[in-house]
Amino acid sequence: MIVVGNISSWKKKQHSAEDYLMAGHVHGKFMIALSSAASAASGFIMIGAVGAGYTMGLTAVLMPLGWFLGDFIFWTFFPGRINRTGRDRNCETIPEFISYSSADHREPFVRKLLALICIIFVGLYAVGQFLAAGKAINVAFDFSMTNAILISGIVIAAYSAKGGLESSIPTQFLQALIMLFTTIGLLLLALYMGQGPLHIFHAIQAADPGLLSIGGGNGYFLLTIFVLGFSTAAFTFDFGQPQLLVRIMAAKNPEEATKAKWLYLGFMQLTWIAMSLFGLIMTVLLPEIADPEQALPIFARDNLHPVFAGAALAGIFAAVASTLDAQLLVLSSCIGVDLLPRTHRRMTQRLGVKYHVTVTIVVTIITGTLAVLFVGNTTVFTVIVFSASALGATIGCAMFITIMQWRSTPFAISVAVIAALLITLAWRFFGLSEFMLEAFPGFLGGLITHQLLVWFNHSIEGEHESD
Repeated sequence: MIVVGNISSWKKKQHSAEDYLMAGHVHGKFMIALSSAASAASGFIMIGAVGAGYTMGLTAVLMPLGWFLGDFIFWTFFPGRINRTGRDRNCETIPEFISYSSADHREPFVRKLLALICIIFVGLYAVGQFLAAGKAINVAFDFSMTNAILISGIVIAAYSAKGGLESSIPTQFLQALIMLFTTIGLLLLALYMGQGPLHIFHAIQAADPGLLSIGGGNGYFLLTIFVLGFSTAAFTFDFGQPQLLVRIMAAKNPEEATKAKWLYLGFMQLTWIAMSLFGLIMTVLLPEIADPEQALPIFARDNLHPVFAGAALAGIFAAVASTLDAQLLVLSSCIGVDLLPRTHRRMTQRLGVKYHVTVTIVVTIITGTLAVLFVGNTTVFTVIVFSASALGATIGCAMFITIMQWRSTPFAISVAVIAALLITLAWRFFGLSEFMLEAFPGFLGGLITHQLLVWFNHSIEGEHESD
């Protein structure tokens, strides 16, 4: 990964800030699809989804199936619009993209508010990735979680900081292929070691039949709400993940961004379902492990030849690194470009792309340090789901309004984003996320708040004109 990333960053004699942030707009559907999928899949697929399959059983398989509908709607109607709008506005970050008003200039307060939200929740998401990498390396090499997180940060920073998005996209393409072969291969191996699907089914039924009950016995109504919750969460997720959106913006043209749809959907479904089923099978092959999210590295360590165990670890690390390096670049751009625009202009004139490299390295150090503090206090699943939901509700709401070209004002966008965040936090605080993830309620609440404010403002303006 380090080699591929550095080759990509050296492929041009002139390396500009646009190359660092937008990869020069040269990549077609294959690179964009698999890079986007790898950046979206994250450690959740190889760590969180396995843990979910282990604890939730077949119900965990409903997550990717429900997710498919939201992904399908987004990738059918919006990537072309996002790419076209981003190119027309010459935008390099998502806060800049959204803050670009109908009056053809950037709204600084909106941009900084969105950048701050990205820094908080993309940062939290990145912490989840560091924890996932730490769990894999901890099992494989018996390193402490602190040292495992440190190693992860060094490896990822070695290529992402130098080349930015220009090196990240080709590297993630390779990482996606590694993930695909690893997930499918491990599922087939687990089925073989479990003596086939029928034997595994009977073993699970004898040990814990509740794992084979779709919905966990919650009834068809709650099951429907569960599936719809993941469908709506997927839609808001796609609109609210800066690391995914910037790859769509970086596509060669709107047509290539649109054509990436089925490659992206196929990758996400295959890897997620495979790892959910793998986690379920581990309840038979590894019935007593302290942390279900470490089932995959434990299985690889105890049952595979060291060479193949290393390959499995590479798959886990590829899943984590592909998202983490994308998120570190988002954090770097939000801090270095959106939050401090004057500093950005001054430092890029003085240092060029070295400014972005420096900010990315500093962001990596800070995020890794925070991850160490989280060790033992939460799960990868919890951190990633919550941070992704918060981003989907806030950034997703603002992005949707922008793409749909709704009538808006900077005040309405700002209040809508804050309302979406408050609803998201309240939804989780009161335990309602057990029935539906908080992303869509927050997203919908933000849209309603925005429309009410715009309608009220329009009504006031109408009264003044009539006077």
